[in-house]
Amino acid sequence: MTLRHIQTFLAVVDNECSITKAADFLHVAQPSVSQTIADMENHYNIQLFDRLKRKLYLTNAGKKLLPYARRAVDDFDTISTAMKHGEQNIPLRIGASLTVGTVILPKLLQTMQSTNTDSDLFCAKIMVQNTKLVEQAILESHIDLAIVEGDISSPSILQKPVMHDKLIAVCAPEYSVPSQNIVWILREKGSGTRSLSETAFTVPSDSEKIWNISNTQTIIELIKAGLGITVISQILVQKELDSGTLCDCTPVHIRKPGTEAVRTFRLIYHKDKLLDTRMRYFIETCQNFFNSIE
Repeated sequence: MTLRHIQTFLAVVDNECSITKAADFLHVAQPSVSQTIADMENHYNIQLFDRLKRKLYLTNAGKKLLPYARRAVDDFDTISTAMKHGEQNIPLRIGASLTVGTVILPKLLQTMQSTNTDSDLFCAKIMVQNTKLVEQAILESHIDLAIVEGDISSPSILQKPVMHDKLIAVCAPEYSVPSQNIVWILREKGSGTRSLSETAFTVPSDSEKIWNISNTQTIIELIKAGLGITVISQILVQKELDSGTLCDCTPVHIRKPGTEAVRTFRLIYHKDKLLDTRMRYFIETCQNFFNSIE
C-alpha cells in the first residue's frame, strides 16, 4: 500500500465519490482509479464503497479510513514542504470556536508576534467555527490545533485545559416581559455556548421561543436593541455591562440559584499529530498567555 493509493482514495471521496471526476482531478484514466481502489479493498479485505445504480457511496469502513488517510497525506505534505522550503514557510492551521476567536485569539496572536523575534517562525491560517465543526476539522486534519470552549467527545483528540470562562444571562435594561413570553436569542446548536446555555439556564424546550444565530456580535446588537435575552461569555459583554447598555439577569434565569455557569477553554490537537517547532511554540505560548490572564 503506497501514498498513491491513499491519494486516489481521497480523490474519489473529495470528488463526490465519482471515479470519473477523480480521474479528471488526478489526470489519469478511469480504469486506473478503479483498479487502485480495488487494490486497496483487496489489501485490507474490506469494501470502501458501496456501488448502487452506477453511484458510489462511502461505506462505514471507508468512513473509518478517511481521517487516517487525510492525516497520512497531510503529514507527507508537511514533510515535503519542510524539506524543500524550510518549516517556517508552512502556515500553522489554527482553529478556534467563536467566543475564543472573537476575544481570546486576537490577543493571543498579538502576544505571539510581539514576543517572537523571528518573524518567519510564525505564520498562520485561521478557522473560526463552533466547537463541533472545529473538532471535526481536527479529526479530518484540516487544522493542526485549536482552542475551543465546548466539550470534545472524540478520544482521538488530546485536550489541555487553559482557562475558565463564566457564562451569564444578559438583556437590555428596559427588557421586561412575562417569563412565558421571553425570547431567547442564542448561539446555534453544536456550539459550546449553546450546550451550556441549555443545561445551566432556564432555556425553554419550545424552539419557537428561541432565535438561533451563529454570529456573536449580531446577538449582542439584538440584545442591546431590547429584542430578547441571551447567554454569553462575560468577557464578550464586559464593556456593555460597565456602561449600562446591558444588564446581568443571571440570578433570575440560572437553573440552580446561587451557582455559576463556568466552562473550560481547551487547547486541542490530534493525539497522533506530529508536533513540529511551530506547534510546540504555539502550545507553549498559549500556556504562558492563559497563565498570565487567569
